[in-house]
Amino acid sequence: MRNARVVSLVHDLGSFRRKRISVHDEIKKLSLSDVVIAANENTVAWLRGNGFCKPLVTQVAWDFLSPVLPGDVDSDRLSVAFIGSLSPSRNGFLYHLPKGLRVHLYGGGAESETVLPDGITIHGFADHEALIAGAKGRYGLIWYGSSTTEHLGYIGEYFRYCNPHKFALYIRAGMPVIIWKGNGEADFVEKEGIGITVDTVENLDVVLDNISDEQYKTMCGNVKRVAARMAEGAFLRDAIGRALKQLKEYDGECDSGDV
Repeated sequence: MRNARVVSLVHDLGSFRRKRISVHDEIKKLSLSDVVIAANENTVAWLRGNGFCKPLVTQVAWDFLSPVLPGDVDSDRLSVAFIGSLSPSRNGFLYHLPKGLRVHLYGGGAESETVLPDGITIHGFADHEALIAGAKGRYGLIWYGSSTTEHLGYIGEYFRYCNPHKFALYIRAGMPVIIWKGNGEADFVEKEGIGITVDTVENLDVVLDNISDEQYKTMCGNVKRVAARMAEGAFLRDAIGRALKQLKEYDGECDSGDV
């Protein structure tokens, strides 16, 4: 209305998360933007595949603004932290992880009658800065659902396209991450050397036991570098810079068919 140019930042899309809007209507609304900042390359591919033709840039990773620094690295090579819902109905995989792991759970929803496997400790809720400074665990785990071998249902499909907020929290806490290979952050993790990507967590104890101290030390150094960028908002600033460059270059023409 005011002849402003619009840059939209996509966190997630209702058409494939909550199904509250059709794909056609989602693309139509997003096409009112001049440039869209998408979460990752998987989201870019989904938007392109569904007819979005305006310029796109990626956020790559969420930032996490906080001056708090992480505590000491956990010496237990098989210890893993998980932050999120502990409900067996939402993340039942937590209660079927390999017995050799030492798992530190942060969050709520664990049922009192649930029998916890050996090696699992529930710490309950903690605020973000407390987690950065003192969360236990050598790695931060990013997985979802009832299965240790796959991501099921529409949330499992959604997990391909989102940038999990816990990803940035783990990195700021100084933890290399363990993430599903199908997630939109997986390429970033591999490129930056800040963790490992896996198809399954049912043999996670074996995978972690095979990581040498030198490999882990290298990952921690990479995590420290990426965490410093997250702490100052570098990823969003970079995405906005690329979006503004696209605004200058884009001529406004878009062959979007009947969208």
